[in-house]
Amino acid sequence: MPMFAGTALLFGPQQGSCDAARCLRGRGGTRSRSRQRVTGATVETLRCVASSTAAAAADDETLSVRRPSRSAEEAKRKSLANREKEELRFRLKQLSEELQPGSEEQLGLTPLEVWKSRWFSAVLDIVAADACDEVCAARALRLLVLFMRQSPESFLMTKRFLEVSEFMLHIERICERCLSQAHHVTLGSILHSFGTLGCVPSKRIVQLWLLRAENVTFDAQGLPNVLWALAKLQIRPTDAFLDGWFGAYSKKHLSMNAQSVSNTIWALARLNVHPDYRFLRLWNDCFKREADHFTPQALSSTLWALARLNINVKKRLTGFMATWYASFERTHTGFGSQALANVLWSFGRLEIKPSRRFLDMWFDGFAREWREFSSQGLANCMWALARVNTSVEQYIPDEFLEQWCRQFSAKSQSFNSQALANVMWSMGKLDVQPSNEFLDAWYAEFDKRVVDFRSQELANCIWALGRLELTPPDRFLESWYYRFTCVEPETDSQALSNSLWGIAKLGLTPRDSFLELWYIAAQRETRRASPQSLANILWAFGKLKRTPREEFMEIWFDASERCMQHMDGQALANVIWAFG
Repeated sequence: MPMFAGTALLFGPQQGSCDAARCLRGRGGTRSRSRQRVTGATVETLRCVASSTAAAAADDETLSVRRPSRSAEEAKRKSLANREKEELRFRLKQLSEELQPGSEEQLGLTPLEVWKSRWFSAVLDIVAADACDEVCAARALRLLVLFMRQSPESFLMTKRFLEVSEFMLHIERICERCLSQAHHVTLGSILHSFGTLGCVPSKRIVQLWLLRAENVTFDAQGLPNVLWALAKLQIRPTDAFLDGWFGAYSKKHLSMNAQSVSNTIWALARLNVHPDYRFLRLWNDCFKREADHFTPQALSSTLWALARLNINVKKRLTGFMATWYASFERTHTGFGSQALANVLWSFGRLEIKPSRRFLDMWFDGFAREWREFSSQGLANCMWALARVNTSVEQYIPDEFLEQWCRQFSAKSQSFNSQALANVMWSMGKLDVQPSNEFLDAWYAEFDKRVVDFRSQELANCIWALGRLELTPPDRFLESWYYRFTCVEPETDSQALSNSLWGIAKLGLTPRDSFLELWYIAAQRETRRASPQSLANILWAFGKLKRTPREEFMEIWFDASERCMQHMDGQALANVIWAFG
């Protein structure tokens, strides 16, 4: 029993332990199953989330393929635009190659007229394209310049194309859209092409161009080109542009060639922009450095510009004339009629007495080119010779006067009133007795254009006739007196002096109507008369044996007291003679 009891007791607790273990296992199993259920749900949830995320990613990928992002669209659009621009530039290059000599045979092009028509159409299509930017526009303009320079026929065809096509409208549209961001090379090329083609852009384009040009720095080639174009198109640059231009010139002038040096001073003269001393010093250094490379046209334009700006060459441009003379001697055989006329006119305007060596070469050039001289050129060269007091006996050959008069007779119908007056004044100043052929032609043209003569021109004509003692025909005097009555209000003291002196020198009796108007003008102008004019007026009254009116003499005495000390010996002698 005890054994069994002990055994029972022994097994009793073991059985309890098993139950407890089972209980514990049951509880643990419950928690395990709970954890399994929770973990399974979580995994399932995560699987769903992952599946949803993958699906969403797949959908996003699908959408990204179907609808590109904004940046991708922008990149694609830029790439397409760049490709179109490159295509346009390639087409422009092809059109440029077609302009090369012999290209028609090499490229197998159609007959000339058909080819030119197709060529212009291709250029127009390029500038009409939406992708055409400022660079393409500049190259298209440059193409037209190259085409225009090929022959006189090409020049006319280009002008006609610009007149009848919408080429310039497209160019202006492109400029309005793109000029604000244009590179300085493109900016200069566009304006230079405008100037070469003679196409004046609209005010809006000019404003946009100047606004952009004020904020860029042009290189050594662009500086003279843009200034030349502004001058050619007669566009007045802004002060801000000029300040930037002169600043850039001081840094880039050493890189300029002879043509650039000439174009720069010519453009300033055409724009009536007077440069300061610092610019002139730098420019003069460039001229002396490049003078050996100057062409006849460049030498002529340079001297003309300095004369137009009225620059004191001897004082402000050290060594300029010596260098210029040397270059002229090297190239004088290449001077045409216009260049010869401009050079001599410049000497007259600057009041530089030319050397004997220069005049010999100049007269040789005139003998070679005299048949090509225009009416303005003839007038200018004769005026210049008179202006610098050239001695007829010492410097002016008879052949020159003969050839000049023959060309005047041939061109007389194209002389305007100022040229006619200058020619006659020059004859009087040089004391040259003109031929009867010249006088007949001159009187005929005066009669046609008398209504265009101003008071100073009328006075110069009658003064010259008096100095040469050439009594004019009655028809001339009728026209002269009539025109004087029309221009009296604008008559100055110099004109009053010359007109009365000329009439007196010719021994003519002035008309009373003329004297009435003369006194009216004299009361207004005598106080401003020069010493020479005051002396000539009084001499004329003495020659006419007329006593001036008292009111006029009061004005004359007041004026003479002011400037008596400035009268030369001859003027004083004339005054004394008149009072005697």
